[in-house]
Amino acid sequence: MTTLSVISYIERINRVYRLIRMERTGSLDELASLLRVSRRTINNYLEELRLMGAEIRFSRRRNTYYFGNNFVLHATVEARIDADVLDTPKEKEYDTYNYNKH
Repeated sequence: MTTLSVISYIERINRVYRLIRMERTGSLDELASLLRVSRRTINNYLEELRLMGAEIRFSRRRNTYYFGNNFVLHATVEARIDADVLDTPKEKEYDTYNYNKH
């Protein structure tokens, strides 16, 4: 998975999480339409959240998914980009601060 696709995935799963948290998802079809993905993709996102510990339920009365527990999504992204990829010399990879000048 490329870095951009990972970021895109995180953004989409975070959007699903926020909509569930606000209880504004609508039905499965409505949520899929809102996010412009298939029903299967939404089901995959819901399963991913469940694997992270989310208890996801659906209310027919309110027509929304909601969390049955106090689930909080935590995501950490760590990326390393080699200087060669950036086409910059290794010496310029990190900015330095000269404390003696200030």
